[in-house]
Amino acid sequence: MIGQVASVAFLLSATSVPAHARALDEAAERIDDYAVVLTIEPDGRLHVAERIRYTFAPGPGRHGIERWIPERMRYDVRHDRVLRFSGFRVTSPPGPAGALTLREDDGTEKLRIGDQHRTVTPTYAIDYDVDGAVTRDDSGILLSWNAIGADWNVPITRAGVTVRSPAPVQGVTCAAGAEHDTAPCERATSAGTTATFAATGLPGLAGLTVRVGLPRGS
Repeated sequence: MIGQVASVAFLLSATSVPAHARALDEAAERIDDYAVVLTIEPDGRLHVAERIRYTFAPGPGRHGIERWIPERMRYDVRHDRVLRFSGFRVTSPPGPAGALTLREDDGTEKLRIGDQHRTVTPTYAIDYDVDGAVTRDDSGILLSWNAIGADWNVPITRAGVTVRSPAPVQGVTCAAGAEHDTAPCERATSAGTTATFAATGLPGLAGLTVRVGLPRGS
């Protein structure tokens, strides 16, 4: 897997929970569906739309999730790509998701989504824009993106990524699993200007990284 994204459920309650109860709660939690749409704009900017359907464990104190997104991704053995983020927006269809707290900490954009005064909402929609995710060289244009981070500590039942491009897709690859794993996804296909990727039954601490190639001059 390329890069790293940390995402966890958080507690906004001061209630003390025994260790054995926390272990049971963590086992009961899961992401039922994690769908990501990546749109490559003509100017090279990447728009990211994430839809996360989360099942929280029973019990008090569950009021939202945290989403951590690194500001650098590995380019090669000597260089990193610096990413610039803008336009963060969070909703919980069909309404708001509660408060969004956004802060930069040690090279990571950290989003906290939720509200201690509201009941947990199981679906979260996160949208934002990224500059620096798409690279160009003599061989063409490449999007390499860690679409689902490998730091969720809960299993993911279904994971899907769709990439929309302004030019025909020339090649696709996808890796699913723990960080740095190279096992292929269950699905990695393209048709025209769209690429699709999918995996099911991801355990905790497993994610999904996609790579999409475009022709030079796109």
